[in-house]
Amino acid sequence: MSVFYYDKTKYPKIYKDCYWGNFEYDSSRNLNDDHIYENRNNFIENHNIKKYKGYRIPIKLDNIIKIIENDIKKKYSLHIDHIEIYETIEKDIIYLTSPYQKLEDEDEKSFLDNTKFIKNRTLYSSGATSYYTIFQKCGKSFINI
Repeated sequence: MSVFYYDKTKYPKIYKDCYWGNFEYDSSRNLNDDHIYENRNNFIENHNIKKYKGYRIPIKLDNIIKIIENDIKKKYSLHIDHIEIYETIEKDIIYLTSPYQKLEDEDEKSFLDNTKFIKNRTLYSSGATSYYTIFQKCGKSFINI
């Protein structure tokens, strides 16, 4: 029987539908990635995540996310990649990206200081860096906090 990445977490129902979760686990190939499952468990628990929403941006956030992504590409030459969108118990939206591209230390500090993104322990693979931002539900709209 095949074991998938989502099976290696405490939250397979949340991760089953995301791209990352559907990689088949191979113990001979994934020796250095066991910490990612724990990082994923902590991410769910620390943010009260209720469900995976997909990789497509919700309509209500589409314009703001496009502006943010374009600004990041222009200012930091950072390619937004491996997008995952989650909903919290409070109905907030978490936008996660895990690019393989590494920013120089000064550029990363500037990126984190000047955007509302937070660096997280890697959630994709050992070669990727994970960043997320939260959009808090406020009535019928969202505020990037």
